Amino acid sequence: MDDSTLFLGANISASPIGPQAAAGDEEEHNVSLRSFIAIAEHHAPYAIFINKYVTPIWYVIGLTGNVISAFFWSSQRIRTCNTAAVYLTSLAVADFSYLALHIFYELEHPWLIHTLNVHGWCQLWNVLYMAATYFCVLLVCAFTCERFLSVCHPFKSERFGRTRSPRIILVLLLASIILGSPQAYFWQVTLGECKVRESEVVPESFYTIWNWCTDMLIFGALPALVLVLNICVLRKIRSAGRLRLSDSPVSQSGYTRVVGSTTKRGGSKTNGPGGGVGGGGEGVRSVKGGTTIPSSHTNSVNGTTTSTSGGSHNFTATTVTLLWVSFYLIFTTLPVTIVYAIQTAIPLGRPMPLEDMGKDPAWQTYISYYAARVIIREIGMSHHVGNVFIYLATSRRFRRQLSKLCSRRGWASTGDGHTETTNFHSMHPLQSRKISCR
Repeated sequence: MDDSTLFLGANISASPIGPQAAAGDEEEHNVSLRSFIAIAEHHAPYAIFINKYVTPIWYVIGLTGNVISAFFWSSQRIRTCNTAAVYLTSLAVADFSYLALHIFYELEHPWLIHTLNVHGWCQLWNVLYMAATYFCVLLVCAFTCERFLSVCHPFKSERFGRTRSPRIILVLLLASIILGSPQAYFWQVTLGECKVRESEVVPESFYTIWNWCTDMLIFGALPALVLVLNICVLRKIRSAGRLRLSDSPVSQSGYTRVVGSTTKRGGSKTNGPGGGVGGGGEGVRSVKGGTTIPSSHTNSVNGTTTSTSGGSHNFTATTVTLLWVSFYLIFTTLPVTIVYAIQTAIPLGRPMPLEDMGKDPAWQTYISYYAARVIIREIGMSHHVGNVFIYLATSRRFRRQLSKLCSRRGWASTGDGHTETTNFHSMHPLQSRKISCR
């Protein structure tokens, strides 16, 4: 096809973050992907440059970082001392899977190397890619909900026991696969390219309705919900005055007195995280009535006897980690969702020679939109890459273990030199099992 005259006459109809782009957003113009790349390279070369050379950097950082993160959070000692570990392990695996699958998309667009034009693999890839994308968001939403219950409604959080987390994750995985399964019907190999079947590339088709509804739910409503829950957690933390946005050890002295939902430590009033009521029972004594317990005593938390200092510090550090991970997801996902949601309001120009497109107002608007979309999409993709840096910034144990790994000492089982327990859930005063997280 002669690239000097390109007949493009339809709007792009793509998922906010979905695999529809993988077979090529631009293939839905009823024109070859090669032709659209020619347009972009001529009128927005910087967008193609970013698309070609930033994404491989994400692969190197993300694949390596997620392997390290999964290895760390899945270690036995971390899983024993930190109930968030099972979620963070699953998130690292999901992000790794997403990036591995995304390589096939990158080879298709913009490198024009066909990797999805095999019947069966075209459909399977789209299902797996979409499921991995959904799963990442659902995991963040799940541990955000549990942290919200732990901080704001600790007694209700007891129903989410440590043993329930793997089952919740399994349910989320199955839900992701179910939500992604219609992609097997939508996609097929046509003329050597993996693209949406022609019967579905029409307004109000099942393809359009399904992708719009599921993507707005997963990439719009759920991040908004996570934002609201995080704000509630931060408000509770602020009123309690117990959490600092760092992982420095929390000084514990004096005594703890719990009256209803109010904790007094050394005469200062506190509420919420880290406290028996506000913090889900992590690293602090929770005693109904007006019982005073010296801080030198140990407390029983879901069957684990820990020191107050270690448990409270670890609750603080883990809460900070989870807040940063969820906020990072919000601020990288919502802009991408908005950009793709408005694409139908930006029409393509009429068919014309390639050189004339730069002078046509409609084409200028669309090309500017395309360039902005590429940049925002690359930034949005970073939430599958950057969690390892959040762990480095907020977890002293993670930094220590990574330092040992880099010094070829391996992943040691020793921790921060103090006993620590992280738990989403309220203290059970009848259970007492000694577990050292040193």
